Amino acid sequence: MKILYYDNISKEGCNYYKDIIKYLSKMCNVSVVNKKNLKKRIKQINPDLIIIGFGITGKNKDFDINNIEDKNIPIFVILNKLYGGLEIKMEWLKRNINPKPKKIFCVEHQPEKYEKMSNIPCKRIMWSADHEIFRIIDIKYKYDLLFSGVINYKQTKNLRKKIFDKILKI
Repeated sequence: MKILYYDNISKEGCNYYKDIIKYLSKMCNVSVVNKKNLKKRIKQINPDLIIIGFGITGKNKDFDINNIEDKNIPIFVILNKLYGGLEIKMEWLKRNINPKPKKIFCVEHQPEKYEKMSNIPCKRIMWSADHEIFRIIDIKYKYDLLFSGVINYKQTKNLRKKIFDKILKI
C-alpha cells in the first residue's frame, strides 16, 4: 500500500510525529510530503491513501491544507492538541477537506465527542510507546523512573531538568 503522509515535521519535533511514520513504513510504502507542491506530489506518488499528520493539526489556525480535489483517494486525519482551537479544527475538518476524511484519529480520551462534533468516524490511537525503547530490560536496578506528560522547557520552564537535578542529589 502506498501512503502519502502529509506533515510539517521538523528535526526538533516530537518523537511521536516521527514514530508513527517509522512504524507505518514497516508495513507500507510511505512518502512523507511537506507543504511544498502537495497536489503535484499526489500526482507523482499516486497514493492509495493520504494521512494528514500530527504536525498539521498541532497548531490552532492557518492549517496547511484545503481541497485535495482527488475524490478517489481516501483521506485520514490525525488530530493533535485538541485542547487548543478545537472548534476551529472541527470546522476545518467539515468544510475545508475535500473529499471528506474517511476517519479521524486522536490521542485524546474523547473520540466519541470529536466524532459527534465533526460527523466523521473517530478512533483513539496510542502514541509515544515505542516498543524498541519501552521494553522489558533484564537488568536489576534500584529505581525505576518515568517522565510523562508535558514537562519540557517551553511549557513548564524545564520542570524535567529540575526534577532530574533533585533526583541526582538523592
